[in-house]
Amino acid sequence: MNIGQIANPYSISFAAVAKHVEVLVRARLVTKTRQGKEQIIALNPASLAAANRYLEQYREMWEQRLDSLDRYLKKTQTKGKHDETD
Repeated sequence: MNIGQIANPYSISFAAVAKHVEVLVRARLVTKTRQGKEQIIALNPASLAAANRYLEQYREMWEQRLDSLDRYLKKTQTKGKHDETD
């Protein structure tokens, strides 16, 4: 897709989308090639897969931490209710 096609469904400016695309290009998540006057943007599947593997490690860690926090808060809340009735 060209940047205009990418920008079309969003309520942000073409320039803003172009800046976001540049970040993705620098991160090697997408590639940009010129076809005449157009710049064509394509996904880089290998880089996206690598990024997904990296982020998956953190997703698992944060799920464990949030589950632990949930258990702690439930235990604290239950303990607080027992203290009020005593």
